[in-house]
Amino acid sequence: APAKAVPCRYARSAPPAWREAFMQRFERLSLVIVLGSYAMDYHLGTGKTPLTRVVEAWREHWPQAFPLPHPSPRNNRWLVRNPWFQQDVLPALQARVQAVLTANPKETP
Repeated sequence: APAKAVPCRYARSAPPAWREAFMQRFERLSLVIVLGSYAMDYHLGTGKTPLTRVVEAWREHWPQAFPLPHPSPRNNRWLVRNPWFQQDVLPALQARVQAVLTANPKETP
């Protein structure tokens, strides 16, 4: 028998039990990429704010957090309807990731 889907209200109610211990292991966390509306609600407290509005306001969370639509083929129409995302947001994200990686280079063994 197929597994039952978890109701949305449960998925939004609390992070997984392991998350806090996992996040504490990162001493120099410089950027959190927040993917999708559930993560936006959890990390940014966006509630029922539409995803487009949250992503448009990405500068409000800069430079520690970066809200993005969930990377799913279902969001291709969203990308087509919002060309500003690829023109403005993605270059800023790429620059921020590059800055984080440059500031915190991986140690070589």
